[in-house]
Amino acid sequence: MSEPPVDIEPESVCENCGAPANVHISDVTRGVAKIRNLCAGCVDEIERHRINYRRRTGDAVTLIVFGLIVLVLSVLADFLPLGGEEGFGWRQRQGVVIGGILVLLGAIVRARAILLIGIMMTVLSMLADWLAFGRAEGFGSQQMLGSAMGVAVVALGLWLARRRNRRSSNT
Repeated sequence: MSEPPVDIEPESVCENCGAPANVHISDVTRGVAKIRNLCAGCVDEIERHRINYRRRTGDAVTLIVFGLIVLVLSVLADFLPLGGEEGFGWRQRQGVVIGGILVLLGAIVRARAILLIGIMMTVLSMLADWLAFGRAEGFGSQQMLGSAMGVAVVALGLWLARRRNRRSSNT
């Protein structure tokens, strides 16, 4: 297979700002090779935009995951009686240990969603008696409030993701 033709200027300038180009990025799209000539300043600016894009994407995903967890925990609270025993029961201890492991794992791998899940699980386990989590009969006001909060946080995450996609398609 033959290489696609490449057009390289001998004295190239940055295609963004016109300064002398000292970075040359090759790209092959649909069988056509293209060289992007950029200066170091424009490469830094492009990299800053990529980092911000990843961070905004991570924020939206974290909100969506957090909202879904709040929603699921609220709906299933009757089946997860964390606060079912007097004092700090074995379910609460397990929740704190698992939550702590998730916090450590999330911090080590720098995954905000895992870190957030661990924090939420630890706090929920520690406060289960005070919140009366899983003790009420039927679908009570706490479950309704938790479900509404979960849906609202998911909606916020989806809105942020949609807003990010619109911005990236405009640039």
